[in-house]
Amino acid sequence: MSNVVEILISNKDGIYNVKVNGRATFECVQPLRTLASELEQNKFDAINVDLGNCVWMDSTFMGMIGRLGLHAIKHSAERNICNAGEQNTSLLCGLGLKKVFKFIEAEIEAEETLMDPTATETDRRAAAQNVLDAHKTLIEIDLENEKKFKGVVDMIQKDIDKMDTPKG
Repeated sequence: MSNVVEILISNKDGIYNVKVNGRATFECVQPLRTLASELEQNKFDAINVDLGNCVWMDSTFMGMIGRLGLHAIKHSAERNICNAGEQNTSLLCGLGLKKVFKFIEAEIEAEETLMDPTATETDRRAAAQNVLDAHKTLIEIDLENEKKFKGVVDMIQKDIDKMDTPKG
C-alpha cells in the first residue's frame, strides 16, 4: 500500500466537506490545520469528514479532526464523520471523538484540493506544533486521553521550548 494521501476540502454554502484518501498521519495534517484556522474565524453550518477511503489514522491526524469538531461546536455547526468503517470508528471513539461528532453513512462531495499534503514542506517547529496542538485537543475532548498522551505533550513541548531558546 502506498503512503500517498489525498485530502480534498470543499466549502459550498457554509458546508465544509473533507475527504481523506489513504493513510493519514502527522505528516499530512497541515491542510486540516489550515482549515481549522479558517473555521475558527468564519461562521459555517456543517463539517463533514469522509473517511470511506482512509486506510489508517494516527493520533495527530485524529486530534486535528477533533480540532475541526471543536470549532464547529463553537459555531453551533453540524459535525459528521462519514463512512468511517469499523477500524476508523473504533480508533476515533477510543479517543472520545464520539462526544464531538455524529457517525453516519453518507456520500459527500469534496472536489477541491486545498493542498497536496505530500508536497507541503512543513518545518520541524511547525510539525512539532501540529503534533502538540492535536494531542492537547484530544485531551480537551476527553480527559481520559491525558493518561495516554501526557508524555507525548510534555516531550513535544520540551522540544519546542528548545527550538525557541536562542543558541548563544
